[in-house]
Amino acid sequence: MGDIPRWLRTEVSLRPEDEALVFSTNAYGKPILGGSTVPLGERAFRRENQSILFYSGSVFPVPVPIEFKPESSPLPLAGLMHLDVEILKSQPSLIKERIVSNYPGMSEIDILAVSKLVLLRTSGIRGVMFEGLTEDKLRDPSSQIRISDQVKSALKGVLEEHGLNLRSVRMEWGQTAIERKDAMEAMHELQLATLEEESKSQGLEILKSSRNRKKLSKMHAEFMVRLMKQKSDSELDRAKNEREFRNIEHEERVNSLRAENLENREMARRMNEIELEHKQKMEGIERSLLERQSEVEMQRSATESILEASERELEIKMKKDAHNQDMMDRAQVRKGKNLADAMDAFQIVQENKRKRMMIEKGSSTNASFCPNCGKGIEGAPNFCMSCGAKL
Repeated sequence: MGDIPRWLRTEVSLRPEDEALVFSTNAYGKPILGGSTVPLGERAFRRENQSILFYSGSVFPVPVPIEFKPESSPLPLAGLMHLDVEILKSQPSLIKERIVSNYPGMSEIDILAVSKLVLLRTSGIRGVMFEGLTEDKLRDPSSQIRISDQVKSALKGVLEEHGLNLRSVRMEWGQTAIERKDAMEAMHELQLATLEEESKSQGLEILKSSRNRKKLSKMHAEFMVRLMKQKSDSELDRAKNEREFRNIEHEERVNSLRAENLENREMARRMNEIELEHKQKMEGIERSLLERQSEVEMQRSATESILEASERELEIKMKKDAHNQDMMDRAQVRKGKNLADAMDAFQIVQENKRKRMMIEKGSSTNASFCPNCGKGIEGAPNFCMSCGAKL
């Protein structure tokens, strides 16, 4: 123990859940239980012993990245194995014997080291670990339990050989190619639904105001243009994704067959069939893509025509409304003028009637009245004292 760092040459107190193994001539080591102290500061202790192994009795989560290609899937599946690992209390010395001895200079075994160990020791048994795994049952609960049991059964012996005990296993798989494709299609559908909801809300806001109703037809046409463009782009993206997915699938199948045996005649015939099948599928996809692009162009042309017609109709309607408003204003002016003339005539008639009544009243009482203003006149003047009219 001459190479122990100086800062560690002291009394080390173990926690209740920690333990230690001191190795001298005994290959299995002398155990030191939790709660005790290790006199690393004593020179005699370091001289008598060769090495010491500290370890915890806790359970450690170890994530292990994994990749596996089922026979029924053209692409490999990627995921994580979540392992709950603890020290094998019956034989902790195996850690020193099987792990530390194989990694010269290693003074600490962490989660990353255990993860690398699992990857290294399981490279040849993954077919057994994931036997029966298919892409279509990847999310099935019963299938997940069965695969986790298979993985635990295959890994338990491997880890025990290195002084580790496997408590439990949980598998976590990433998105498959089909799931990524479905997610992209769902995203496009969500975008379309959001666009429709926004357009509906805009339409309702416009309808609430009577002054802006004239803009509704134009905004409806713009909405149709945007909606058709969004749908067209979505369908084009779906067709392009389908083409890319088929290309990847085809390349994986061809590479898989070439790796097995290129010289086999049956394999060559199968490869020719696959090539022909792929060519036919790609021709169909390309044809569908061209047709879709042609339909998109026609839809865009039609929507532009609709928009132009809507704008022309809106302009004509606005001009007509302005003309009608002008005619109504003129009629209102004429009506007001006629009303004023009628009121003046009515007042003249009423004034003449009043004057006649006053004159008639004067003749009946031998009184004298002015024929112009109707005021009484005293005496026999030549003019009216009130209005100055000659009598």
